[in-house]
Amino acid sequence: MPQQFPGTSFAFLPADIVSQVLNFGVPAPIDLQVAGRDLAANRKYANSLLTRIRAIPGIADARIQQAFQQPTLDVNVDRSLTSLAGLTEKDVATAMLTTLSGSSQSAPTYWLNPANGVSYAVSVQTPQRDINTMTGLQNIPVTSAAAANTQLLGGLAQVRRSNGNAVVSHYNVQPVIDIFATPQGRGPRCARRRHSKGDPRHGKGSAPGCRASRCVGQVSTIDKRLSAALRRSRGGDRADLTS
Repeated sequence: MPQQFPGTSFAFLPADIVSQVLNFGVPAPIDLQVAGRDLAANRKYANSLLTRIRAIPGIADARIQQAFQQPTLDVNVDRSLTSLAGLTEKDVATAMLTTLSGSSQSAPTYWLNPANGVSYAVSVQTPQRDINTMTGLQNIPVTSAAAANTQLLGGLAQVRRSNGNAVVSHYNVQPVIDIFATPQGRGPRCARRRHSKGDPRHGKGSAPGCRASRCVGQVSTIDKRLSAALRRSRGGDRADLTS
């Protein structure tokens, strides 16, 4: 499928309830987190780390959870020009919210049906066919109770294409990037050991502003349980020898 749809990421989430519970709500058994105050450094390190993880035998569906290049539109409002027209930036935001999401977001309205006594939400929204182009967006009307005339969005603001983060995550207040992976043909703990041996920077940080990566999720729980069991077994052996 990746060959047929380049640039698209595919992953198969756990379908059974047991795997979902063991993953603690994470969509994959292996969750490698890269945290730090410099998001650009995190991205660079996470992309290089993802390339190395995909080369590990027994790893499938390795991908970065946070999408970095989501197409967005930036609306830069000229406040001086808007104030001359008797409008504010809040009026522009309200007009865009009503046009794109409907009046239910800014002014919820309900109609009570006298026949059955049920209240129905009434929402007014611009048809999608009228705002599916840049020209349609620039023709959004902007008005307020204090303004005498209705202005168009294109005359008050500049609309340009840009990109942004589709998902923003934080760990201890710092931005974090999650790399999800699923073991195939071997246990998650074995795959994690191969990553730790193949990446000498694991757990030590990699770039200015980029904190050390850490592995969480099901594999972290397995490590803790097996390590505790091993310590208990060794302690029992020493107790038997002394007795």
